[in-house]
Amino acid sequence: MTDGFNFDLKAKRIRLSDGDLITALQAAAEALGEGYFTSPQYDGLAGKRPHSATIIDRFGSWKKALALIGITGGRERRHSPEQLIGNLEAAWKQLGYPPGKRQIATMGEKISESPYKRHWGSVRSACEALSAFHEGKMSREQLLVGNPDVKKGTLPFYDKIRACLVKKGTLPFYDKIRACLEYPQD
Repeated sequence: MTDGFNFDLKAKRIRLSDGDLITALQAAAEALGEGYFTSPQYDGLAGKRPHSATIIDRFGSWKKALALIGITGGRERRHSPEQLIGNLEAAWKQLGYPPGKRQIATMGEKISESPYKRHWGSVRSACEALSAFHEGKMSREQLLVGNPDVKKGTLPFYDKIRACLVKKGTLPFYDKIRACLEYPQD
């Protein structure tokens, strides 16, 4: 005899219902008194409430959870090349020199280095392209296209090694390897 209920011994235990989580989000929205708020802001509120990780796990993302209570907004995940270049130019003018990955993330629109890496390979490469454009060595279209090798994942082998070694802080070692590979000694 079945009434549609599944008596599954392995069913996931849920201590808090979806309604409990939504109620906690609504209370946080009232306490913060603003539109969009981040998960760290939510977790920083005083009092006992479900952790943001529980909410994200249940609803798929922080943005989706907030949408359930009618809050939209948040950071833009995809930036156009025009937006990135505008932000880079503004940061460069403010500093007086080319911004690095840490500076670009804290200035202007506070866009992290990741979109620059996806489009140009690095913040430095974006700066080099922007400089070439302003020196008349490159058209605006070429500037905005970025580095097609980055998008295809076909950066030259040595550049991939270099990027890895730069992250690990062993770049001088890379130079020695490259010298040996390019000029093999018999």
